[in-house]
Amino acid sequence: PSYGSDFRIGYKRNGLNISATYGYVDSKNRANLPQSKTLFLGKDTHTFIQDQEAHGKFTSHGWKLNADYEIGDKHIIGMEWDASYDRDGERRASLLDYMRNSVHMQSTDISNDYQNDINFNHVNIFHNGRWGERLSSELNLDYASNNNDYRQETDETTEERTIQTQSTGNSRLDILAG
Repeated sequence: PSYGSDFRIGYKRNGLNISATYGYVDSKNRANLPQSKTLFLGKDTHTFIQDQEAHGKFTSHGWKLNADYEIGDKHIIGMEWDASYDRDGERRASLLDYMRNSVHMQSTDISNDYQNDINFNHVNIFHNGRWGERLSSELNLDYASNNNDYRQETDETTEERTIQTQSTGNSRLDILAG
C-alpha cells in the first residue's frame, strides 16, 4: 500500500503574505523478477536462471515556507525556505542457477540490503524595488544544500563460500549564490 497527502495554509493582510506547505509520500513495493537466459556456444548449451524477490519502501517529507512584505507599491522583500527528507530502501533476495547441457553446475544465493537518505534545503531572500521611472533592482540571495547518505550490503553464497560486500557513501553539496 502507498499513500500521501499535502497540507497548505496561508495568511494575507496589509501587504504581508505568509504561506506554508507540507507534503508526504509513503510508498511500498514488492516485485518478483524471474529471468532465464540460454547461450548456445558450439555444441554446449549454457542456461542461467535467476529468481529475484524485492521489497522496497520509499518515504518523503517536503515543506515550504514563504513570507513577503510589500513596502508601498514600489518595493517587496521576502524569503522562501523549502526542504525535504527522503528515505529509499530495498531488500532483495535472488537465486542464480547455472546449468551446462542440462546438468546443474552451480547455485549462488544473493541477498542485498540498500538504503539511501537524502536531506535537501534551499533558502532564498529577495528584494525587488522600483527606484524611479527608469531604475529598478532585483536582489536574490540563495543557499542550497543536499546531503546524501547511502549504504548497501550484499552477501553472495556459492557452494558454502560467502562473499560479503559493503558499500557506503555520502555526499555533501553546499551552494551559495547571489
